[in-house]
Parts: sequence; C-alpha cells; structure tokens
Amino acid sequence: HGLSVHPKFPQRLVLFEKKGPHACEIDLIEQIVIRQISTDSSRYFYGHGVYSVDGNHVYSTETILANEEGVIVQRNSQTMQVEGFFPSYGANPHECILIEKGTVLAITNGGRADSDHPDSLPCVSYVDIKTQKLLKKYKMMDHRFNTGHLAVSQQGQLIVASAPHPKLAMSESG
Repeated sequence: HGLSVHPKFPQRLVLFEKKGPHACEIDLIEQIVIRQISTDSSRYFYGHGVYSVDGNHVYSTETILANEEGVIVQRNSQTMQVEGFFPSYGANPHECILIEKGTVLAITNGGRADSDHPDSLPCVSYVDIKTQKLLKKYKMMDHRFNTGHLAVSQQGQLIVASAPHPKLAMSESG
C-alpha cells in the first residue's frame, strides 16, 4: 500500500501491506526483494512506514488485533529486527510521516467505528520520537470520518485526507 525511500540509498524502498502481516524492502536498481519483513501474529501492518532521517531505523504503523490499539514499531533498517514499540496514541493507525527535522512522527489514527468512547475518535497524533511522548493530538469531529493520509506544510499546517469509515454504512445522500 505505502512505501518509504531510504534517505541514503534512494534505490531502496520499504513497502507495507495494508491490514496484513507482510512488508518488504526492495532494491529498484537490482530489481530484487532484499528482505521480507513480517509482524508477529498479534498485530498487522496498516499500510505505511518511514525511514528515520539518518536511515538507521524504520518506523511502521501497526494495529494490535485484539483491541485495535495502534503502535509504532521501530526496526533496525539493516536487519529489520524489532528494536522497540511506542503508542500511536489512537486506534487503527494508518500513515506516519516525519516532521520537525525528523524528531516528530505525525500519525493518522482511523479510530474505532463501533465505539462511542471519546478516545476512539479518529485523530492525528504528534509523537516525539526520542521520548515517545504525545506532543499534541487533533481529533476528528465524529466517527463517520477516518484520518487516512496527511501532509504537513513547512509552516506546520496540517492537511488530512479523510474518507467515510469503512465500518459505517453510507447514507443515500453521502
């Protein structure tokens, strides 16, 4: 679904399956899969990830299947071995991008369509990578919308592409 270009080796990409256990790293020049990347059976990839600015790590959005909580999984970019986890500060995370010179990860979280709890709303979280702490969180107005893809301008303005949540039926008007 989504891909990220290695910052030091632009011929290398990581690609992530949306809602599945598979990802891989490929070399465009050699036209080969360098390595397969898998998550464990308790989680699945949710479609996106990004290399750190120095290229030493890969951060991927993953969902814990038992409760739909989002986690960011940090892997060593040389081996793709898991180095650690931190929360996405929402449910069903999708895209993540680096901002603030690579020190902050902006993460879209699609939320839970079947819950009225305020913490289940779709949102965009900003997380400090070094401390893994939530810096700020922007919630959508209701569950009918998810937060899919995003862009952040150089001035810090947030743009979110949203679509109707897949678990909710659309009305005839919209």
